[in-house]
Amino acid sequence: MSKIEKIFPNKRLIITASGSFYNVIGSGDVAQVQLKDFELLRHGFSPEQITQLNLAPNGFFH
Repeated sequence: MSKIEKIFPNKRLIITASGSFYNVIGSGDVAQVQLKDFELLRHGFSPEQITQLNLAPNGFFH
């Protein structure tokens, strides 16, 4: 996993710190994630999955 360095929305291109280039497919969706859940996002959980985890009863996943 490498930090995103530059995003070119009009070209749908992302460049990472390691020099990798990614062409993004589709227009994407707007999503909000609370700061406390940011690590889940970094570990590959989608915003929808994070929402479901937050809706689960406390301790259900622990």
